[in-house]
Amino acid sequence: MKIFVKPIVAVLLFCVMQLLSGLALFAFGMKDQEAMLAQPEWLALSIIVSGLLTAVILYRMHMFHLRTIDPRYINWPYAHLGIIGALVGIFAIDLISEKLELPDLMQMEFIGLANNPWGILAIAVIGPIVEELVFRAGVLGYLVRNEMKSWQAILISAIVFGLIHFNPAQIPAAALIGVLLGIVYVKSHSIVLTSIIHIINNSLAVFEMRKFGDTLADFSLTKVMGGQLTLLFIVTCSLLCYVFLSEYVRKYHRRKNIRRHHHHHRRTF
Repeated sequence: MKIFVKPIVAVLLFCVMQLLSGLALFAFGMKDQEAMLAQPEWLALSIIVSGLLTAVILYRMHMFHLRTIDPRYINWPYAHLGIIGALVGIFAIDLISEKLELPDLMQMEFIGLANNPWGILAIAVIGPIVEELVFRAGVLGYLVRNEMKSWQAILISAIVFGLIHFNPAQIPAAALIGVLLGIVYVKSHSIVLTSIIHIINNSLAVFEMRKFGDTLADFSLTKVMGGQLTLLFIVTCSLLCYVFLSEYVRKYHRRKNIRRHHHHHRRTF
């Protein structure tokens, strides 16, 4: 059980920081949804600050190494296989999630954030990076480094990643997406690729919220496409996801040694 102590602490830290940011908003007069919608920049800034503080504390706890955010350790010629595979898989998951029609408890807050510059930064950049540090580097990475089987660590981190969203519309999709991100992470041992995937996904969500705004609740891509076309896309994207991620797993080998020039001599670490 000792292996789970630090991952549990990382998740609890993430939750506590989110709670503290909520309490801070309450103290500044953001006491209900209407107040938050009127000034979404305060909600956005609370997400950004709490996220950055979480990342700093996790680093001080040695839950991740700076190599995990260093793009030089990425084997870029094969990186696109993981990125494309995960993104087409996420599209299939989104279509399935739409069909489930689960209640979205955070939709109005997200729409408010999507229409604010600070909100876009929080949703599309800071949030994804912090979540990758917590759930991929902090939970999944720690478990793998401590000799847990990769598939077990991926499943555990994915389930926790899903549950931590506390929103019925997001939980199943986030858990499945966590599996795809976990596969990408385990091969690269870096959150660079998973952050790229996460940022692209959230940026597309921001675009959708800005485009449809208050009518988003009535918009459904699956209804526009129809049942047969939706099923075709789900099956096709799922197969493409499997093909690309299989190739990624087979071909990708992480770069372990980076050469640096410093005072005219080379140093490998």
